[in-house]
Amino acid sequence: MFYDFSGEAAALGYGILANTVTPRPIAWITSCDETGRVNAAPYSFFNAMGGRPPTLAVGFLAGINGWKDTARNLRERGEFVVHLVSQDLAAVMNQSSAGYPPEVSEAEVLGIDLLPGQRIATPRIAAARVAFECRLLQFVETGAFQGTAVAEVLGAHIADFAISNPARGHVDREALELIARLDGRSRYACDFEVFDMPRPDVE
Repeated sequence: MFYDFSGEAAALGYGILANTVTPRPIAWITSCDETGRVNAAPYSFFNAMGGRPPTLAVGFLAGINGWKDTARNLRERGEFVVHLVSQDLAAVMNQSSAGYPPEVSEAEVLGIDLLPGQRIATPRIAAARVAFECRLLQFVETGAFQGTAVAEVLGAHIADFAISNPARGHVDREALELIARLDGRSRYACDFEVFDMPRPDVE
């Protein structure tokens, strides 16, 4: 079956991507508006995009009235924090995805404890096992209130218990217990059957 997204299948694009490009890590983002109010919301069109400098990208889709709070905040302030989501934070992360109005801080109403950033003014979620302080490099609009934020990671907070070799930055992936998004609806996964397949050398 071929779906031509330039034709009648255009409306199926989100569902097909969300249900095939899996598992996807979750970017639980904190950002601030012009008053300093902290917004916290999850996005799963997200991944790492480079290492020198460390770079990641997050995709944003339209809200009911245009840009959602997170996209608007990071475009205006040029910074945000991306947290990866461990299994113990899954429920509160999911609750933060509800359609709270702009004047409501999800961090406040959900009782999410925050800590100050080291390189940026935006605070991070205290309980997150991984948090990336980010500076926006570019925001590419790809459609009507759809876009991708490309950001440089200025620094990473990693839970001490998950660091296996501090000098080399080695992280115990299993200790992080990160969850991933499996579709465009409500399915998530915490871990997978793991197999090892070393990269081959050319003889």
